[in-house]
Amino acid sequence: MPKYEYEHAFIQHLTNHKQTAGIPIDVANGLNAWGSDGWEIVHMEAVWVWQKGDQGACWPEALRGYYVTFRREPGNQIGELVATAAAGASVADIPL
Repeated sequence: MPKYEYEHAFIQHLTNHKQTAGIPIDVANGLNAWGSDGWEIVHMEAVWVWQKGDQGACWPEALRGYYVTFRREPGNQIGELVATAAAGASVADIPL
């Protein structure tokens, strides 16, 4: 039996304006939802919207969200994937 099971998810950073793509849950609530189901964060990486300048330079313009890798011990499940189930979306449905 494996020592840990892993899941990789995208959690969208929500701002005050209406978002139409991604899991409709903010970062804090998303992380808390996964944590309440026994998942712990292994790695978290920011995803940015990049702006390109005239001279070929580019810089991060806005935070899009985070790719997060979670792990938990098998058998510690309280329920299904709370973060995606609560949002009514599948991680596979998120556009890149």
